[in-house]
Amino acid sequence: MAAAWHRDPTEHFDFSAGPQRIEVKSSATRKREHFFSLDQLTAIGGSQIVVASFFVERLGGGLSLQKLFDDTRLLRSDEPQLMGRLDGVFYKSLGSAWADAMDECFDWELATESLSLYRGESVPRPENPAPQSVRDIRFCSDLGSMAPLDNSELQAAGGLFAMLGLQPQRR
Repeated sequence: MAAAWHRDPTEHFDFSAGPQRIEVKSSATRKREHFFSLDQLTAIGGSQIVVASFFVERLGGGLSLQKLFDDTRLLRSDEPQLMGRLDGVFYKSLGSAWADAMDECFDWELATESLSLYRGESVPRPENPAPQSVRDIRFCSDLGSMAPLDNSELQAAGGLFAMLGLQPQRR
């Protein structure tokens, strides 16, 4: 997963390896309403897209971003090149606010228990293709009534998707 993380936070997908793409969305409202660009849900050339949705809430005694960052780095400490890439993407994603962000604490249990995964092709969206003179379409879609993917489907797909299937899901 670490090697598949986007190099630039402006890329369409958060993770990609071969034809598999993963777009990660979080919600602080405990509703699975997420903003997308149409491009994030448009599979090209046989690619497959999975949307990972989870709830995130600040919690004074929760897991800090600093601890999460440090623990993640420990998992890959034997791969210095990958560590450098992770550090670069992490700090680029947070921008100049990185120092303040490190002290923010979140409810880890809520985040992990609320993780649900969805087929990108099933996410409600505007018509595609859009007229040729219309571009950069962005919208909010509610995934709350959709059925999440089963772990068996993810395992059968292999690759990145199988790694997602190893995580606890649904809340």
